[in-house]
Amino acid sequence: MSETSFNITEEIFDAILPAGGHISGEFAGQAGIDIKALIPFGGQTILERAIDTLRATGRVRRIVVVGAEQALQVAKRCGIEGTVAEGATGPENNIIGLKWLQSQPGGATNRVLITTTDLPFLTPQTLNAYIDACPADADVAIPLVTRAAYEKRFPGSAIEYVRLRDGEFTVGCTFVVNAATLLANLHHFERAFAARKSNLRMARLAGARIAWRLLTRQLTVRDIEARASLIAHCRGVAVFDTPAELAYDIDVPEEYTYAVKHCQPYSSDRTPISSPERTVNSRQEAAG
Repeated sequence: MSETSFNITEEIFDAILPAGGHISGEFAGQAGIDIKALIPFGGQTILERAIDTLRATGRVRRIVVVGAEQALQVAKRCGIEGTVAEGATGPENNIIGLKWLQSQPGGATNRVLITTTDLPFLTPQTLNAYIDACPADADVAIPLVTRAAYEKRFPGSAIEYVRLRDGEFTVGCTFVVNAATLLANLHHFERAFAARKSNLRMARLAGARIAWRLLTRQLTVRDIEARASLIAHCRGVAVFDTPAELAYDIDVPEEYTYAVKHCQPYSSDRTPISSPERTVNSRQEAAG
């Protein structure tokens, strides 16, 4: 387990790393593994890179990984605080991780950080840029990446955008969420998770008016914020200008090939750009 020093003027988070995604066929053959979090990248698995990144932000108190046994063994070797067997769905895994955090001394932090384990380009700098942009009173903070920013950072990488009246966006895969809101809205998160591959299906969850405004390109980000907040009885906020690295996830072989081609070795001693004074001092305890 590591020891971490924090800047006490900043909000500190417990973090949940869902690592239950599985791959098969050509993709698994190319990656040499059938668990997405354990895809090799830059001399590490993506899970190991995610753990290093969270620690290097100086903003994370405890980390829990929820996933298959093979992923949990890798996490344990990294010395993280918690490992829990996966459930049936992604949202359920987040709840499992949160309940583990709540069972620990002092309970979970008021807001938790959820980061998927298929983000090969995530860094402490980009993660801290998103965290710093999250309003302190947001119950759910959704990272938005503009088409221009994504294509500048990852030219030639195919991705689907949501076309709104105020621009074209894709959503990042890291979220700041109020713990109570997460527990109270599992049903809504399950429905959104099931519909996540279709913009129209997602819009229909919010009602016919929202779906129609999407089809006619009259829908705005503020419309979505207001409707989602009403449905979930919370304050949902879109975080604009999120770094593109939070949106590049690996779901298909072509995305893995692109990522490997553009890979840079991970360095955990980078100073986050938003707070030059932020430091993290880590020490691995001797085994046994």
